[in-house]
Amino acid sequence: MLLNKTRSIILNILLIILLCVNIVSAEVNIDQAWLNAQDPTGRGPYYLDQANQTYVLQTDVTTPGTAFAIIAQNVIFNLNGHTVTYDNSPKINILNHSFEQGSGTTATEWDFSSAPNASRHQGNFLWNEVYDGAHSLKFTVPAPDQEIRSLGTITLEPNTTYSLTGMFEYGGKGNVNNPGVKLYARLVGTGLPTREVFYQNTNWRGIQL
Repeated sequence: MLLNKTRSIILNILLIILLCVNIVSAEVNIDQAWLNAQDPTGRGPYYLDQANQTYVLQTDVTTPGTAFAIIAQNVIFNLNGHTVTYDNSPKINILNHSFEQGSGTTATEWDFSSAPNASRHQGNFLWNEVYDGAHSLKFTVPAPDQEIRSLGTITLEPNTTYSLTGMFEYGGKGNVNNPGVKLYARLVGTGLPTREVFYQNTNWRGIQL
């Protein structure tokens, strides 16, 4: 009886080990048929959503935005020598986005009428050089709410992910108390709810909506 029981335990252990090996070694081949089944539009993203799974790419992939997103645990993604090209879409061009063009403290392509304390500024930003180019936007505080608007028009494509970003610093170097500044990025569209993200501290990485 003891011998049979021992054999039964050994067989059960071996069965569990074999099952584990099968789970780990299972592979999903990502070919064109798999891509079409996941997203017939071909825009992506394609979700790798099976835990303990190995995905093997069998074809090159190009998407206008995010290509693949891993949303399960213990996933292995084998590119298998293929190329993944993501974010492959025309960039949105906000006119004079870094305030490089202008005269004195005024920036072209921007409406400063609701921001009397705003000015185009040349010099240091974020403790070093400005993030892009040689100019930035400067607000003198204290001040009431300030708002600037781009005079350009942006057309957004359907089924496409977009981001609005911004970054700011107040008071210069060192620990400086925020005098009440709030930076926000706001998206307002026809027939769509207004979306907003904001930040009230010095931010060297930017905020994103």
